[in-house]
Amino acid sequence: MAPNRPLRILHVSNRNLGRNAATYNSSVDIKIANGFIRLGHMVWDFSFRDTARALSWFGSKKGGAGRMNAALLETATNLKPDYIYMGHSELVTSETMVALRERLPDARLSLTWQDSLYDNDYTHITERARLVHALFVSTGGPALRQFKSDGNRIAYFPNPVDPAIESLRQFEHTDLSTDVLFCGRAKGRTLNARNAFIHDLADRAAASTDPAVRFRWHGGQLPLVFGDDYRQAMAAAAMGLSINRDNSWPACASARLWQLTGNGLLTLSPRVPALDLLFRPDELAYFDDIDEAMDIVARMIREPATRQRIAHAGWARAHQLFGSTQVAKFLLAITFGEDGDQWLPWSRYTV
Repeated sequence: MAPNRPLRILHVSNRNLGRNAATYNSSVDIKIANGFIRLGHMVWDFSFRDTARALSWFGSKKGGAGRMNAALLETATNLKPDYIYMGHSELVTSETMVALRERLPDARLSLTWQDSLYDNDYTHITERARLVHALFVSTGGPALRQFKSDGNRIAYFPNPVDPAIESLRQFEHTDLSTDVLFCGRAKGRTLNARNAFIHDLADRAAASTDPAVRFRWHGGQLPLVFGDDYRQAMAAAAMGLSINRDNSWPACASARLWQLTGNGLLTLSPRVPALDLLFRPDELAYFDDIDEAMDIVARMIREPATRQRIAHAGWARAHQLFGSTQVAKFLLAITFGEDGDQWLPWSRYTV
């Protein structure tokens, strides 16, 4: 059980300091750190990639990995945290994690995996899952059981929404220059179903007349955008698209889903299994294929009040259930051996 006092949290993550805040609104770790702080805890940030680069003669994260691991151990020894939160942390070795457990036997240690399982190499979390008290993965369903061992807990966790970052309220606006926004690469039309869908959407939108659909694609028709440029693109849009390369994994969705809903855009998504546990059909615009998606878009252009109503419901759901404070509270509960709030729909994916 978590101590009934403010905790000292060592927050091991990737702050991307070399990018000078260019991706501030895409960082899951920043939002989780904000959640811990709002809960009243002390957070010490350890940006492992930035530290590795800084400790390398040539600015190489791999070249500085050994010194970074030593610095992490020294930081933990000095801070004596109650809880060590680790993001992807692929440069942190198993040996370092064992040493952290030995030096700080009363501290709790967790690891998060914020990407999909379907097309990523997640070997390092498989190796490290047995070394932590809790592993959090942003994919639900039976796949989580592969990481289970004696002494650890495995849980699904959603992307957090931070009220200070996802602060737009697009459901309040009607005079917008973009009908549908997608930000992401989709090179090679035949490479996968997502790429084919986005290219088809671009073609159908370009040919549309009644109504004309203004589709804005950053990463294809236009350059990719990050940080404030990404925010400005959302601030001009009524609707946004969230779509995976593989839409068959339970409750697995791109971080775009929470970025878009959290900023009040009506968000279009394929019917991913169990995603309706997170967002109900009156809070998201679900579709099965390009024809249904285009029908929804056309209807929402003709009926802006309907678009605003559904977008508002999705925005409220995003901030109520997936707020950074709520997600941080869930991470702490699971890591310290407690039950997550049972009213949270994703709590069923805990093993």
